[in-house]
Amino acid sequence: MGEKLLGTLREHLGDSPHVGDIRGRGLFIGLEIVSDKETRNPFPLEWNVTARIEEAAFERGLLVLGGVEGLIDGASGDHLELLPPYTIEDDHLDFIVHTLGESIKEVVSQIRT
Repeated sequence: MGEKLLGTLREHLGDSPHVGDIRGRGLFIGLEIVSDKETRNPFPLEWNVTARIEEAAFERGLLVLGGVEGLIDGASGDHLELLPPYTIEDDHLDFIVHTLGESIKEVVSQIRT
């Protein structure tokens, strides 16, 4: 099920201009959130992008774990972690991917305006 979730995330969010990397093993999956995919530049730390995506996802019913800030160099970089239960079913995968994608879009659109 972990490979299926990882593949689905890569298929649907891999081309997002703000998802720098999607990696994981089993059901432990991490997503790097970036300001620009081509340069892999992070968002400014003071924008609290990880926390804002966490909150947007939670409001939609998805619990994600915001990673430690400063992923890149101890001072900058954002990432999220997904740790769904082992009892996850296929319909949950679609919910996770859709909800996470919408949450990222919402937060980035708020920042960019």
